[in-house]
Amino acid sequence: MEISKIKGEQRPALCLIGKVFSIKLVNKNVFMEVINKIWRADGGVEIEQIKGNTFEFLFKSLKARQRILNGGPWSFDREIIVFEKPTWEGVIDGMMFNTVDIWGNMIGEVRELNLETNSYRSGHFLRVRVTVQVREPLQQSIRVDYHGSGKVTTMLLRYERLMISVLNVVV
Repeated sequence: MEISKIKGEQRPALCLIGKVFSIKLVNKNVFMEVINKIWRADGGVEIEQIKGNTFEFLFKSLKARQRILNGGPWSFDREIIVFEKPTWEGVIDGMMFNTVDIWGNMIGEVRELNLETNSYRSGHFLRVRVTVQVREPLQQSIRVDYHGSGKVTTMLLRYERLMISVLNVVV
């Protein structure tokens, strides 16, 4: 099905609305070119500027859309891109753009858990994809009662593919 002919209920299912959290206005042509090159979405993605740093992304397949959502967080020019899933066409003004899914550790609403054994120089770790508020500072550590033993341990949090300063800027 040709993207330009997608209407009604199908369009929101293939669409994402994204906002680049930057004080300065992004160059829309450069943005569209870079995102298309980075994502290489199956069948392509049509990008249309809605207003300012807010864009509509229309994918040709649900698989491509989901791959982009799962592959985040995404950024452009060192600024985070926050996505919303539209419920129906034309309702963008009410979108808050206030959460982003990241791979973190016990700091937000859990979206996905990677149960593979992982290790790094500093020891073993668990990858958890969570939703965090973009307008609130990221936690640097958490205190947990590991295995319910009564012994509280401080765990340092590490963030993948994320510049902490990007999320800590209030726009």
